[in-house]
Amino acid sequence: MLLEDRDKVENCIQWCFEPYWGRGMDTMWRVNGITFHIVEPKLPTDKPTIMTECPWDNDLAVNFVISHFLHVIPKCHVEYIYILILRETRKFRIRRALSSVSEVNNLNMEGRVAEKDFKFVFNSLKINNSLRKDYHDMDCYQSVKHLNCKNQIMSQCSTWAHPDVLLNLNCKHSTFMGTQFKTEDILEFLKKWKTSEGNEMRNIESLKIEVMEILESSENVIWVEIDAKACDPSELDR
Repeated sequence: MLLEDRDKVENCIQWCFEPYWGRGMDTMWRVNGITFHIVEPKLPTDKPTIMTECPWDNDLAVNFVISHFLHVIPKCHVEYIYILILRETRKFRIRRALSSVSEVNNLNMEGRVAEKDFKFVFNSLKINNSLRKDYHDMDCYQSVKHLNCKNQIMSQCSTWAHPDVLLNLNCKHSTFMGTQFKTEDILEFLKKWKTSEGNEMRNIESLKIEVMEILESSENVIWVEIDAKACDPSELDR
């Protein structure tokens, strides 16, 4: 959606990429072999929609529109990307559709994504603000070592997270469910966090880590190693 005014969401153009079945559209044009149709709003509450007739390479059509916007509007930024995969397919490749996007403020991903697409999203896109991943299956074992998120991370299955993700973490609120972290990984993070200076890890306010294996005696090991003691809420700082 291209918003004319950030405070007026109703002033927007919505692009839909889907097969064209003929719906009485009265305006169309063709660019680089891709046909575009303007759908006039039927109801006052409807938004004007530009649809594409894409019998082939839907992902290239999406990339064409995105790259065009980023080219003609130099200060345009990508605020939000929502990726929903209903079923695995080789016809639509996310890495091709988003190849012209270098960073996004907020990303939400649902469904099982192809391995190459997953690695592209997490290792090639700079996610500035928040990340939400809602799939409960194992993805690309420990293939991601760094996240730029500053506000929130919520991952329902985090087998993709390499231990270095913790060492590079500087996010306000983070939840990693179903990780493959070991006792030494968590201990290394806690030691670095405890001794960090400046703004290196200053954003961290809350962190929840769920492990998929029972870490034998890990609790006692961690508390002893980092010289931890019970916290007095009245003196709570970091």
